[in-house]
Amino acid sequence: MPDCIALGFDEEQGLFLPYIMASTASTVVMPLTSQKLLVGTRPGRATPDISRFNYDASECSDEIFIATSSNYANLSEQIGKRWEGNIASIVNDALRDIWDLSPSQNKTTPPTVFGPALGYELTFIGFSKKEEIDYLSIIIPDIVKKTSPRLNLTHLDGITFTSDFDKSISELSNYFSNNAHYEEDPDFIVPRAAALLVTKNGNIMVRIVLDKIFAMSFFGGEVQIKEIALHLIVAGLSIANVVNKIETTLPGFLSQSVNKKDYDGELHLAMRKALRAYRYAYDSANFGANDIFEDFFSNNLAKSLELFRSNILKSKEIHRVDRDHIKLFRASHRAVTEILIDSARLIGHLDGLGKAPLPTPETPAGAAIAAQQLTGWVNAFAYDLQHFWKKESWTRKEIYALNIHVERLLWPYKIFIYPADNGQGTMILSWS
Repeated sequence: MPDCIALGFDEEQGLFLPYIMASTASTVVMPLTSQKLLVGTRPGRATPDISRFNYDASECSDEIFIATSSNYANLSEQIGKRWEGNIASIVNDALRDIWDLSPSQNKTTPPTVFGPALGYELTFIGFSKKEEIDYLSIIIPDIVKKTSPRLNLTHLDGITFTSDFDKSISELSNYFSNNAHYEEDPDFIVPRAAALLVTKNGNIMVRIVLDKIFAMSFFGGEVQIKEIALHLIVAGLSIANVVNKIETTLPGFLSQSVNKKDYDGELHLAMRKALRAYRYAYDSANFGANDIFEDFFSNNLAKSLELFRSNILKSKEIHRVDRDHIKLFRASHRAVTEILIDSARLIGHLDGLGKAPLPTPETPAGAAIAAQQLTGWVNAFAYDLQHFWKKESWTRKEIYALNIHVERLLWPYKIFIYPADNGQGTMILSWS
């Protein structure tokens, strides 16, 4: 039984959808019992094949599907895919309507920097033409408004478009430096697009920072370039939604400073970025330029895996001489963080598109994963990421259990990380 209750066969798309989303439904199917379906068909229409009802219903469900089938494991993997995909498509189509606007068509001249009226700040740095700012100060809030039904943006501090990306990142980091410093680096979605976790009035917030070039893509040009900008904005908004979900379940968890005596917390600084990377890649997957982002994420993971191997081996060589365990841990942790982020981002993107989370061997990432014998790990990592985000809430213990992936990536290089016997910190062991 799907949580959407009734399915409608959409003639335009040729498949079942939740009935409320089917624009031209010729047949409606609703479960009555575990053995009976109520089927209604319009006069003159043939009844579509309902032999795969469980499969169709599971994909149309939002969160829950109840079946008598013993094949529940396979069905559970499909939950939400058709529902999420169509919601994303609807939002995407709505946003396309605003792409055809031009500054000359808009008579409204809102202020350059928005604040309380929006509930978040919208800032433009390095823009010389007032008409550009006027146009963008309409189009960007409209994008946020149209995506907000899917994403809770309570923790969105603001969006900054800047002509000097590095300077803006540095200034924002310094501006919030008096608050608890719990993560060293922003979440870089792609180069020149990032989200910073900051604290404001005691609350953890997200500030999205994008290069000016992404804002300028909304002025004419190819649709694909605009899709890239839209994709990045949605990814940033997704991070705000992630922060809201985690902070609602575990208040203060993300803003808690981590000391070197906290083994679980210290390892989780790598894993938490991967959790966010999966989610923002998943949420933004259907907002355009899909092939471009898939290629970028795949190529980036392939390069990171090779660099990871090189950096780990180099760190071990240095450690054999200086025996500096802290330096080895920091180097290993930094290297593992990049692999977790890049892997999670590609897995999330593929999953959001309804593809298998393991890239094919023909892709750069697939070839690199096979070469480093990480196929089994990628499958396990994908499973844990998917199931993490299907839960309504978590405990700290459940979140920290994911630290196994930090440890697992280092085992092939004979580096073993474990908590000290007295519970006061992290130990690292390396051997040839």
